[in-house]
Amino acid sequence: MQKKQNNKTGKTSAATVPVGGAGGLRAEEAERVRELIAAQHSKSALQMAKDLHKRCATAESEALLVDVYQARIADLLKLRMTVEAKALMAIVSERFPAARPRLEELNRELCVLDGRLESVVGQLRDPNLAAADREGIETFIRQRVWDLASLADVSSLPREHSLRIAASALHAAFQAVTKGPVDDALLALPEVARRSPLAGWKALVRAIACYHRRRDEECGRWLLMIPDDAVPARLIPSLNAMLRAKADLSSFTAAEQGLMAAVADHGPALRKSLATLESALAAKKRHAILEAARTVVVASAGSDAALRERLRQHIFVRCLVEEEVPLTAISAALGGPPKHNAYFRRLMARFAEERHSVQSSAEAVLAWEEFRQLAIVERWFAAGSLEDGVLSLHMAQMAGKLPTDIVEEFEDMGPIFPQPRRRRDEKGLPSAAALYERACMADPSQEAFQQWLEWAGKHHSGKFADQVAERWHEARGTDVQPLLYLMDSAEKRDALKKSLNYLNKAEKLDRLNPAVRRAKLRIQLSGILRHLRQRKTSLAMAGIEHLQDVPEVRPGEITALSALLGWCCAEINKDRAAQEQRARDAVQLLGGVATHMVLFALIKEAELGPRVHLPDLNSDHQAAIELLNGTARACQLGELAGLPMPLHYGWTAALIDELKKPNCPADAAQLLSIGEAALRDGRKEIAYAVSVAGLSGGMANARFLFLRARALPAWVFPQWNGCFAAALELARRERDSELTGRILDELRGGARSRNEANSYRAEQMASRSVSRELLGEILEEEREATKFPDQRIPKLPRYAAKLNRTEIECDCPDCRARRGEPFDEYNDWEEVDEDEDDDEEDQDEDEDEDEDEDGDDWPEPINWDQQNDPDFRRPFPKTALNSAVKILEAFDPDLMRQAKEAIAAGENPIKILEKMMGKVLSGEGSVAAPGKSKRGRAADFPSPEQGSLF
Repeated sequence: MQKKQNNKTGKTSAATVPVGGAGGLRAEEAERVRELIAAQHSKSALQMAKDLHKRCATAESEALLVDVYQARIADLLKLRMTVEAKALMAIVSERFPAARPRLEELNRELCVLDGRLESVVGQLRDPNLAAADREGIETFIRQRVWDLASLADVSSLPREHSLRIAASALHAAFQAVTKGPVDDALLALPEVARRSPLAGWKALVRAIACYHRRRDEECGRWLLMIPDDAVPARLIPSLNAMLRAKADLSSFTAAEQGLMAAVADHGPALRKSLATLESALAAKKRHAILEAARTVVVASAGSDAALRERLRQHIFVRCLVEEEVPLTAISAALGGPPKHNAYFRRLMARFAEERHSVQSSAEAVLAWEEFRQLAIVERWFAAGSLEDGVLSLHMAQMAGKLPTDIVEEFEDMGPIFPQPRRRRDEKGLPSAAALYERACMADPSQEAFQQWLEWAGKHHSGKFADQVAERWHEARGTDVQPLLYLMDSAEKRDALKKSLNYLNKAEKLDRLNPAVRRAKLRIQLSGILRHLRQRKTSLAMAGIEHLQDVPEVRPGEITALSALLGWCCAEINKDRAAQEQRARDAVQLLGGVATHMVLFALIKEAELGPRVHLPDLNSDHQAAIELLNGTARACQLGELAGLPMPLHYGWTAALIDELKKPNCPADAAQLLSIGEAALRDGRKEIAYAVSVAGLSGGMANARFLFLRARALPAWVFPQWNGCFAAALELARRERDSELTGRILDELRGGARSRNEANSYRAEQMASRSVSRELLGEILEEEREATKFPDQRIPKLPRYAAKLNRTEIECDCPDCRARRGEPFDEYNDWEEVDEDEDDDEEDQDEDEDEDEDEDGDDWPEPINWDQQNDPDFRRPFPKTALNSAVKILEAFDPDLMRQAKEAIAAGENPIKILEKMMGKVLSGEGSVAAPGKSKRGRAADFPSPEQGSLF
């Protein structure tokens, strides 16, 4: 009742609403929101305030939400994001009518940014306007209006109004005085009265004129006449600095420094020398770079010391980027090495990040750690502050992606540059676990804990991940995500009682969460199945009764599942009459096919044995549509209940035939449930057929491409690459964060099972984008690919060349060689080294003794034209040659022998191996791979004999 009265009167405000109360907004939550506002994190504060208001729905939470909305709109206006600010203001005005008076000032600010001053000054035409209202409008004009041209052309005031006349005269005088010399008559400005809100502009115009006439004292007097709160007062510090011979420029913004550099007459030599240095860096001429750097140092001698030092630091790092100038030489040219302070460490960290390699990522983590330590000493921020948390989270994200060998290599590495205040216990690369912990302690945000938990789940044991989730729950008791994770973890360990306890806590926080509702059914089903495995039918029946309390997602599914669980209890008790009745009930609710599949899955999970006799389900053997609909319904029920749904081999052909029919009656959700079940069951042909049906219907293209990518066999990597790239791009464009996360997890995890090169390429794919044209080509060609790939003749997609060449190129050795870029010392490509270690020579001799008598050892290559062969101007990948040799030896020894003979004759080995590999992939090889059948996969994996409904 109190809330309605407040809304009606419109007098509720954040300053008068108390925080706290039973079941209401807690003081620490409101304080956290205001801390975010004070730290200019209004976006995060707005999300938190929304969550609080959604939970509490009280006058206190509403007032807090309006305050955050007001701060967010103000931040948007500061960033000149007028469209977003206008939309947000409209939303707030519509949802909270009582807050409209509080937004009036922001509305005026928005009008000024949009150049719409009519509503701001329109009331001044009323001669009977109250003095207080007139004074408020004139104060706003003095403090906020900076566009004199728009004020002069405002249509809400008559043309002869004094404000429009004064604005027009000031605009003309300001334009003239900033372009060249002006007459005193133009500076008189009799149109501007002394009490006018634009009087400060008149003083500014005269001060600028005096500055260019070198009348410094008179210029200073005019600056003193500008009101402190007027818009022209923003230029007073810059003009005062330009009046002084030497001024500290470090306190000025980049825009102010740019203005002073352009107007003041003390830096032409410095600007000229910097332009020369930039040209030398672009030309990558070492001698010219060093000479230009010396000139810059001499030209900046009259500048501020702090600014001069930063200039030396930037030049030093730019020379590192070019990799053409030795560090000792550039240090000598700059008059000594730059100061290794926090600013320099930040430049080094950003430089390392921009190199986009695994090695440089580790170096970036080290550089950021050194920056953090020095920044704390130099009081950039305090240890444990919000800034420290944001930086630590950024470092943890990079460190969490580093391979184990790189981490071990950097474990005992000292600082990149010497550091006098580095402690002994801070040596080496900080671990991702320590960085995540530090980030969450400094800023216990939901995003930080979520990333820490995801990393812990992938790289550590379940116990460590559980500890992270417990830390999350302790720090943020209102978040439901850690409870869901702990619930799933306990369920996987078969600790169902503990899992139910976590579920009850999650229900108290967010009962309507879909994950909570699904988990309740899954956990209860797990308990029933455990009782069935233990043959405790009484406990199982009690659990079945509780199962009826779970709300139905689709009509009849929970009831049918309960009936089939009762069938399993009757099987254990040998109650045939009860079995028949429960089977009939399930068939009536689910249909014959779905009942058969669900019952088969329950028998398998309950471990009832292979001799259980399935009931006669009286299915329609002629209606193939029943197979598709029943399979979809069973798979959807399996997803809902966490029940693995096996697909019968005897139904594969009929199911694929039904999926291939035009205008498939199943919707996208049903098809995806079948596809996911097929992947879990290892039935990639069915999953591929599902993707064909989904793509042909144009339904959820991103999800069906993701399904196809996982269904593809390992030997069709180009198509796998294209499907993943297109699925990721579509998911990002559709802003489907859940699907994007799944795709990235699959790329970073599942891709490693193929080989290291593909894994590295998949990591790079995650940070690339696909153009609209290429995306259309991939979709078009994948819709045409209706047949499951054949192992004998793998077909290369038409889009593969364009995808690899222009869209998904990364920093792997192949892509860098294709772009003609130089190699660093850490890449995987290496030249043939004749000076090998003794151990390697001994090993080679032992291997030579095991060679056959035909002389299959590699002959020495002779007569290679290293000057004219473009493919031999760069080192060739030794690992790639070894992989090609192994494949040729496995598929066709004759081709291997031909390759060795051609290399002995002096031909390029790369071209020879590429040619031979092309023959193997096109099917021209005469010998099949060992252990493979020439008749295809069906000969190796015959379908087991199982009953069919048809």
